[in-house]
Amino acid sequence: MKNQEESIKLIEKVTRSFYQKAINDVFIGYHFRKLTSNNGPISNIEDFNEHLKSINAFWQAQLLGIKLPKGAHHLLSAHEYLKIRKGELGRWVILFKQTLEENRSEDPKFINIWEHKIDTFKVGFEKYFFEG
Repeated sequence: MKNQEESIKLIEKVTRSFYQKAINDVFIGYHFRKLTSNNGPISNIEDFNEHLKSINAFWQAQLLGIKLPKGAHHLLSAHEYLKIRKGELGRWVILFKQTLEENRSEDPKFINIWEHKIDTFKVGFEKYFFEG
């Protein structure tokens, strides 16, 4: 695995790349309009920069053990208002794993760990949203 600084850069690269895809995805892109303060459509990744900071902090905590900033939201409850459907969760997982695969050569071991985390979160989301 790379050093922490390189891993942070890889996290930022992967999340930015993933959300560039997700924002415009026909199946899940509409959820991102719910994230803007002016409720306007998000047409590019720059419109999503503020949320990316939180996402990057979350993945740094999960993958590198870096403490989350004070006031960070609980992952599952923070997504309740989106009313995510099971197929949408599946689409999120597919897109995220595709993005991880595109970046595997940069740090295969780190990407493997991240894929395992994605699988773990998928199970947690399914239990929280669909089996409750």
